This record gives sequence, C-alpha cells and structure tokens, in this order.
Amino acid sequence: MLELIFLLFIGYVIKNHIDVKTIFNILFYLVIPSAIILQFSDISITPDLVLFPLLYIISGLLIIHIIEFLGKRGGFNRVQIGTGIITIPIINAGALYSISYYFFGAEGLVKSTLYTIGYIFLIPYSIFRASNYSVHYSNREDLIIGQTIKSPIIISIIIAILMNYLDIKIEGIFRDMIDMVVDMLVPLSMMSIGATINLSTTVNRFILSVLAIRTILPAFIIILLYNLHLIEYNDLKLLIIATLSPLGFFGPMISNRIGLDLELSSNLVFVSIILFLIIFIWI
Repeated sequence: MLELIFLLFIGYVIKNHIDVKTIFNILFYLVIPSAIILQFSDISITPDLVLFPLLYIISGLLIIHIIEFLGKRGGFNRVQIGTGIITIPIINAGALYSISYYFFGAEGLVKSTLYTIGYIFLIPYSIFRASNYSVHYSNREDLIIGQTIKSPIIISIIIAILMNYLDIKIEGIFRDMIDMVVDMLVPLSMMSIGATINLSTTVNRFILSVLAIRTILPAFIIILLYNLHLIEYNDLKLLIIATLSPLGFFGPMISNRIGLDLELSSNLVFVSIILFLIIFIWI
C-alpha cells in the first residue's frame, strides 16, 4: 500500500511538468480496456453468483439518484453533482481483488470479480446521468453516444463478454503483451490522480457527504440481506470490504472528457484511497 502513496506523491510533485491529459488518454484508450478484456474473459459465471453483480448495480443506481436528489437540495452546483455521479459508483477493482484474495483466497477473488461485472451497466448509466450536468450539456446526445457506445471501455467489456461466452482464451505472446500493458494500470493511474490533486480543496462538505452516502447505503443493504439469510457470513464480510474499497480511476478520466470537474473527481478518489488505507491498517 505504501507504493500507492509514493506514486501519488510523485504525480503531485511533477504536476506542473507533465501533460496529465496524455496519461489519461493512455489509460482510457489502451490500459483499462486491456485490463477489462483480460479480467472478464476468464471468469466462469454460475447462477448462484448472479447476486454479486446485481447487488452492485442496485447499490450503484441508488447512490447515483441519492447524490442527484440531495445534491440539488444541498446547494451544490451542477458540475459538482455530475462529478459525484460519475465518480462515486465505480470502485477500484484492483484494490478490491487484492484484499479479497488476501482474506478469502481464490473464492473471494472470483466473487469480487463477479461483483464488479456491474460495471457493464453502471458505467454507461452514470455517463448518461452525469451528462445532464456537464458544461457541454448542449451536446448531451453526442456526449452519451461518444462516451458509451463508442467508449473503448464499453467496447472492451462487450468484447470480454463475447470472449467469455464463446470460450475464447488469450494465450501465448498475446497474453504476455496484454499483461505488460495492464501492469501499467496502477502506476499511471496513481500518478495521474496525484498530478490532479489540489490539497487546498481535498476535503470539503461535498466530498465527505457523497463518500458517506457511498459507504453507508450499500452496507445497509448488505446487512439487511444477511439478516434475511440471503447471503452467508463470509459473503457479508466480502461485500462490506467492497463498500469500503477506494473509488476507481474511471471517474476522473470521464470527468475530464465530458466537461465535469477533474480536480474534484481526483480529490474524491484520493480521499477514498486514504480512508481505505487507514481502515486496512486498522484491520
């Protein structure tokens, strides 16, 4: 975990000497699509595991609309609301996979991976809702089409699903090449987040409010399902860990592309990472 903080620090130090948008473009067009294809194409989905992505989708939808509802009534501006919508529902899959494997082994890794399949629906839907609050609202239809139907991330998810369904495996030199690209995900992501952090505005009422919503709501649903005997105790622990996982790097990338607040989105991710590290060390 310390290496993540170090990469954030490097990004913050060199923020005035690099083109952050170039790093985001590399992540958006190459690294993250490669990671998605590699991640989802090897998963075996069985009926008893469908609850995991379904729970993620339901929680994400509720979070999006609660942020929208409370944001309007809490005096937050349109760009803040849109940035929260695009950033808050998407978790950092890499962090979730690592800690799930650490605590629950291979079974935890499979279940946490299936949990994040909810991306398939949540990513395009969050773009759809957030585009209402973009500074480019007049081109809303173009934004939605450009960032969903034409998005490298969505296209890569569709390709991965087809590969999974058709049982197409990535092997040999092609897998080695994709592995090499995917290895750049965490370093580039953390450096880009660090380069866009503004420490003077890192923590404010909006950030604390949406992070609280993002943590408390899914935890309430998960505990309710456990009390109704719909999930086992180990699944309860795994899903609670998922709700505490840091936010994903998708939010800042899309915020940057559709006219929302890149700095705010990066600060949300940064604060969620720090909170996750504190909780992880405490555990």
